[in-house]
Amino acid sequence: MSNLYVYFAATTDGAAAAVADSTDGPVADEHPVVEGVDPVVQGATLLSLINGRPYDEITSDPAWARLVSSPDALDAWVVSLPDGFTAALADSSELELTRVAGPWSETEEFWGAVAAEDLIPMLQELRKLAVGVRGTDAALYCWISL
Repeated sequence: MSNLYVYFAATTDGAAAAVADSTDGPVADEHPVVEGVDPVVQGATLLSLINGRPYDEITSDPAWARLVSSPDALDAWVVSLPDGFTAALADSSELELTRVAGPWSETEEFWGAVAAEDLIPMLQELRKLAVGVRGTDAALYCWISL
């Protein structure tokens, strides 16, 4: 069994944190959702590939994948993603997403099990979610479940 990662938008940390208590995570009827990859490591690698910022600089930022749900949760929790991640995705063109899919698929976190072309639809959906958040009071979050 593997972890589940679902990206979604919420208007406050509290509203996003409440999703951690639900048994199914974000519900598509209530939130636009994108099933994805680990936001902490793979998300930081993606952002580094998009904007050229060093991975260590991204992950050392206290705003990166900040826990917004209870630290005592055992099965699921929610992290926020900073505005820079949202902006980088929203500003990426289709060509840029295709360009980063190759090197991203080759990172060790994918264990050689994912082809670049398999990542492109998820990247397009993440971009669509980021574009939808831009200019609103919402931000991106990720529900993580064991």
